[in-house]
Amino acid sequence: MANPPSSPKFDWKMYRYVPSLAGAIICLIVFLIMALLHIWQFLRLRKAIIIYIFIGAFCTFILGYTYATIPN
Repeated sequence: MANPPSSPKFDWKMYRYVPSLAGAIICLIVFLIMALLHIWQFLRLRKAIIIYIFIGAFCTFILGYTYATIPN
């Protein structure tokens, strides 16, 4: 569903949420630090289950935070 055209008399938007670039970057940094700590834990303990956490974190990092930061 596309947004209808806006005019000075008619201001309609589907979402009135404007994401914060600073908030997205802070969350990106914190998430990256946590993912790196999981990698370190995997290398130290050699537990196979931790690699799945890292794969999920990597996908969330790429798909979530990166694409949330790009529109700003």
